[in-house]
Amino acid sequence: MPTGTATSRPVFVIRGHASPSVESPDVKRNRLATTSTKRVRENSACTLQSASLQEATVIPDVQAVIVTLISFAIGITVHEFSHTAAALLLGDKTATRAGRLTLNPLKHLDPFGTLLLLLASVSGGPGFGWGKPVPVNGYALAGGRRGMALVSAAGPASNLLMAIICALGAQHLPDIPGTAGEIATKVIETSFFLNIGLAAFNLLPLPPLDGFAVATGLLPARMANQLGRIEQFGPGILLLLVFAPSIIRIDILGLVIGPIRRVLIIAALWISGIG
Repeated sequence: MPTGTATSRPVFVIRGHASPSVESPDVKRNRLATTSTKRVRENSACTLQSASLQEATVIPDVQAVIVTLISFAIGITVHEFSHTAAALLLGDKTATRAGRLTLNPLKHLDPFGTLLLLLASVSGGPGFGWGKPVPVNGYALAGGRRGMALVSAAGPASNLLMAIICALGAQHLPDIPGTAGEIATKVIETSFFLNIGLAAFNLLPLPPLDGFAVATGLLPARMANQLGRIEQFGPGILLLLVFAPSIIRIDILGLVIGPIRRVLIIAALWISGIG
């Protein structure tokens, strides 16, 4: 197997905003469950869509930028760290030697991708954000193609785990007064939906997403080779899908990711004891 990269290209599209509100402790504890149920049943007009159409509330001010960047840093760091850890467990030390076996966000955040996300958060317009791809030497992995599939799957799996942790945190978050408590609540809520979005988006079998490496690693060799022919066209196809709502007024990517996201939300809430 050739040397490759386990990548994640989370795309952020900001479509609207909502103002923060002051909540009682009881309302705060149940906020995530209530919000999640509502968003599973209907399309909210105010969402932060991550991993091309992931949902989370956004606020058009400094607090919104802080919440978005913190949530983004958490999601990307855990995602890329998990790729590195999985590769190491399967025998490849390439990413570990590159310093990626760490939860330090600075090792995983792409400066340009983070800047674009920041500009989008400030302007309120569409924007992109992504993390640094993790280098993986397929020849060093145990299991060959199957090993690469496991390394790639580790990223989305870690984001689902983070969403479950956020759901658990929402139930047990202490009552923190003032702005700090408001930001903490928003970070947990936004991180929940962002991680769900990252998992759903990266499961798509489209290069350069993790789902593509999972598919080519698990499919029979002939089918994997046929699927591999679209690898060079993947980024272009992805961009067309992301901007389809602006071009043809049809959210193709949202229609595909929506059911996956809803299943992941329900699963995360059920596992955490909320659903």
